[in-house]
Amino acid sequence: YAYLMVTQPTNLDLHSLEEDEKFLLFCRDELGVFKAEVAIFVKSLQFINSLKKIEPYKQKGDRRKFAMLKNHSFDLGLKLGFLSYQLTASDFLFWLTEKDRVFNFNSAPTDQEAAEDDQEPSVT
Repeated sequence: YAYLMVTQPTNLDLHSLEEDEKFLLFCRDELGVFKAEVAIFVKSLQFINSLKKIEPYKQKGDRRKFAMLKNHSFDLGLKLGFLSYQLTASDFLFWLTEKDRVFNFNSAPTDQEAAEDDQEPSVT
């Protein structure tokens, strides 16, 4: 990421980055990074823009919120956005608490599951 910021500080085009031969050669030869890993990295960089839009996120339904937090690019995009100062500390904290809130809510056992766990197993 630092290489990109130094070589293309103002006109970084994330959509054509996966096809930039100079960048791909640098990743392959100097860093030992495969194309699939570059694709994950680029998608995470693109995802930072979604992380900047907190207000539209709040207006979405639960399924869309869950899908966004479950996105493969979420964690890396969040880290890169924070480390590159594209996300503020309050944005970073919002996403951490939102992910914790959503996943703890969805992983909580239902009333029926909790009741089944309280019952002793029957011996047959």
